[in-house]
Amino acid sequence: MKTHHALCALILTLPLLALTGCDAGSATAGQNDRLQDGSLQTTINDAIQRDAAFEHSDINVLVSNQGQVTLSGTVASVQDKKRASEIVKQVAGIKIVNNELEVATSGSAN
Repeated sequence: MKTHHALCALILTLPLLALTGCDAGSATAGQNDRLQDGSLQTTINDAIQRDAAFEHSDINVLVSNQGQVTLSGTVASVQDKKRASEIVKQVAGIKIVNNELEVATSGSAN
């Protein structure tokens, strides 16, 4: 009889353990996505800063949804705007680039 109760308790507990395990996995996956996005953001910022064309530019980088990049801020020319997108596209793991950079009017760039 004791074996029967223990077996019933085990059978009732297994589905709960499985559900708890799924929740923990989802949290870990979300954390990994944020870490990956943060790593991509650092890589992109470093690549842009290494390019002399952007020495006086104000470029903000936002990475979300595992590789979707949005660039915002101000650059000196249309060519710099295009160059910023090219730099981002060269980074491994980038899926989409939304280039919202604005070209500074004469005299407004630092």
